Amino acid sequence: MVGSRELDGKHQALVGQVVEAFTGRGWNLAVGCATGADAAALQAVVAGGAAARCTIFTAFAAGGSGSCRYSNLSGVRMAAEAGSMVHWLAGGGLAAPLAERLRQRATALVRFVGSGEQRSGLVAFLSRPNSYGSLAAMRQAVGLV
Repeated sequence: MVGSRELDGKHQALVGQVVEAFTGRGWNLAVGCATGADAAALQAVVAGGAAARCTIFTAFAAGGSGSCRYSNLSGVRMAAEAGSMVHWLAGGGLAAPLAERLRQRATALVRFVGSGEQRSGLVAFLSRPNSYGSLAAMRQAVGLV
């Protein structure tokens, strides 16, 4: 799952419903580390007792180095403590600029989803048409088809 860093309550609830539907079918999730759609997905997997079905890709280190105002460090930690697998600094080391780490983190997530032996897909929740990171992830996913 990917999505905008800012979602209203209605769309956060929709993310939660999709997570519940997926995990209820026994499907696994891959999620980023930001506020908005990522945070709503992480909250839903923890609340639903399905954290072990979730793999998280971050652009920051386990201690929080490299995070920014859109980072959901507390949510990632909560999900990790509940059983999620976390790929810290999935977008590269701290020497890389944040924008590059975010792009590479999205690429790592899309490749992870595309490398599965079973059928998989990418779900995106966009709150505005210029959600650049989510749109880039969608373009990458289409390129894997």
